[in-house]
Parts: sequence; C-alpha cells; structure tokens
Amino acid sequence: MSFFLTELLIVNNESSYKIFARAGVQNFAFYLLSDGGSGINEDCPGGKTYNVTGIGVENAGAIAMYSNCNLLTSNADFQESADAWLLASYLFYLEGMDWYLDNVVSTWCAVGVIPQLNGH
Repeated sequence: MSFFLTELLIVNNESSYKIFARAGVQNFAFYLLSDGGSGINEDCPGGKTYNVTGIGVENAGAIAMYSNCNLLTSNADFQESADAWLLASYLFYLEGMDWYLDNVVSTWCAVGVIPQLNGH
C-alpha cells in the first residue's frame, strides 16, 4: 500500500500538500524527481522518511516522456513505470548515471512502489 491511500500526507514537513494524494502516484513521483522533497511514507523503509534530490524538470521530463512514449503500454502498472524510468535514466544519462539512477530509485521508494535498495 502506498501512502496515497492514507489520510495524512506530509511533504517537506507541511501537511498542506494533500493535492498529491489525489493527483496519482506517477504525478507525485514526477514532482519529487524534478523538484526533490522530503517527507514521511509509512511504507518507505528506514524510519518512514524519504529525501529525494531533484534532477530538474527538464531531466525528469525527458525520463518520464521517453518512458511513457516508448516503453510503457496503456496497461502498465506502477512497478513497470518505475522500471521504465530506470531504463530511461540509464539510456539518457550514461555520464553521471549513478546519480540519476539513485534519484529515480529514491523517488519510487518515496511513493511506495519499490522497496529501499542499497541505502536509498
């Protein structure tokens, strides 16, 4: 279960960002990947908190757009979307790839889709 199903969503220690609870998992993942953020997710391992470093809206947009247009089908689930974003970040950002991959993994952990991996 992701934290989108709970009543309280805390982003950057503010509870006023509840709009993301209704906007959808992938929308919030895009927001976190582009702008970064920290908060609480009861399903994210390691103390129920997350901290994502944003990679910028253009970089996040390139990853999301490539994934949506070239890798995902209309029946894709959130795990497949996370996998597609990881593949797209690998394809686009070979230089500095680890940094981009780390932030994509942290993003999808923050929204409760993939478990924490290697300390993310």
